[in-house]
Amino acid sequence: MLEADEFAAISLDHDLGDDDTTRPVMLWLCEHDHWPPEVHVHTANPVGREWLTGMAHRYGPGVRP
Repeated sequence: MLEADEFAAISLDHDLGDDDTTRPVMLWLCEHDHWPPEVHVHTANPVGREWLTGMAHRYGPGVRP
């Protein structure tokens, strides 16, 4: 879906339950350089927040508040 369609924003919560995270989504965005204009991160996990925002700032458009 991400590859075929354009999207205006993405909002990521690091922890999805069990051992699942949104890290694979972030890695896909980085590897394909296919970013929406707005990236939002909402997570209670401080390490996960730092990783997601760091990747978005380094490889993408950064993170919007």
